[in-house]
Amino acid sequence: MLPDHLSQAQALGWTRGANVHQYELGRLKNFVYLIACPETHEVWIVDPREEWKTCENDWIQDGYRLSGVLLTHTHHDHVGGLATIADAYPKLPLYLGREDAARIERSLSRFQVNYLEDQQNIPLGTVAITAVHTPGHSPGEYCYLVEGSAHRYLLTGDTLFIRDSGRTDLPGGSDEDLFLSLNRIRLLPTDCIILPGHHYVSECASTLARELETNAPLRAPSLEALKAIP
Repeated sequence: MLPDHLSQAQALGWTRGANVHQYELGRLKNFVYLIACPETHEVWIVDPREEWKTCENDWIQDGYRLSGVLLTHTHHDHVGGLATIADAYPKLPLYLGREDAARIERSLSRFQVNYLEDQQNIPLGTVAITAVHTPGHSPGEYCYLVEGSAHRYLLTGDTLFIRDSGRTDLPGGSDEDLFLSLNRIRLLPTDCIILPGHHYVSECASTLARELETNAPLRAPSLEALKAIP
C-alpha cells in the first residue's frame, strides 16, 4: 500500500510529516527526493538537479535545515545542482560511490566527501538509511533503503524503474552487474516502496511486491533472459 502522497499521477513535493518527499524536476523528468527527520528537522537531498531551490523553499517554510547530499550515481542529470548547493551550503556532507566520483571530481572539494560502502548505514536523526551497492547502469550506483516511521522506502536511482530497469549501454554499464543488482533487490522486503530516478510511466511510485509481478527485468531468471528483453 502506497502512502497518499506517493500514490498520485504527479509528484506532490513537500508533504508535512513524511519521511520522503518527491519532486519532478527538469526536462528529463527526474525525480529529486528529500529524506527528512521530523524529530531533528534535518533534511537530506538526493540527486539534486539545477532546480533544487524549488525544494528549498518548502523545507525552510516548515522549519527544516539541509544537512547532507546523497547521490545514487553521477550522470549529469542527477548532479546538476551540486555547484549551487555548495554555494549556498558550504562543506555539506556528500555521500556517493567511489567508482562514480571521477565524473564530478571538480565539485568534490566543496563538500565533505564520504565514499560509500555496501550496506553502510547513514543515520539521519531517527531515520535509518542503508546504502545498497547496485552497479549495472553505472559502476558506483547505490540504492538507498530508508526506514521511515510508517513505511520502508527504496530509492532506486536509475537501477530500477517502475516496470523497467536502467540502461547498460553507457560507459561503465554492465548487463552482468545489473543482473546481480536486480537479484539483490529481489531479496529485499516486499513492502518496500519503490521510488525511481525518473517519471517514465504514469505512476510516481510502486512497491517491490508489485514490481516482482510486473517488472520484466526484475523477473528475469537469467542473464540471457535479461539481455533478451527489448
